[in-house]
Amino acid sequence: MLFALWMFLASLLPTPALLAERVEGVGTDLGLEIAALVERSREAAEPPERPDLLGRSTQLWLQVDVVPDPGSAERLADRVGETLGAPAPSFVLVETLPGEDGLPPVHRVLAGPFDDYEAAEVARTRLEDGGLQAFVSPEDLDRLVGC
Repeated sequence: MLFALWMFLASLLPTPALLAERVEGVGTDLGLEIAALVERSREAAEPPERPDLLGRSTQLWLQVDVVPDPGSAERLADRVGETLGAPAPSFVLVETLPGEDGLPPVHRVLAGPFDDYEAAEVARTRLEDGGLQAFVSPEDLDRLVGC
């Protein structure tokens, strides 16, 4: 939700050419330099591309946790893999997401993909029996950040 708001607010910024025209009392060269700085900061602020692994809309995932420390996320992913055992999902994934509102990145632990809800629920129950909490995700993982 915050990412969508950030993208909307970023779209309200003027383009470099428009910014150069609006800078009053400043020479064109300086206006263009300011516009170039704005464009570079906009490019630097763009979030990194997400792995294509999560782009499959017909499969479900288990979200186990979102943690600030990458080491903790890796240890949790190992524990999830051990708890699920065989038959385990294709993989346990630690996804690094950009922090919101200037916060540091977070690391989301996911297990999957599952072809249907029943298979995901069996794995979720197995995790719960092993002392881990998880929930079956909706198809759109972007909505889960911070849950």
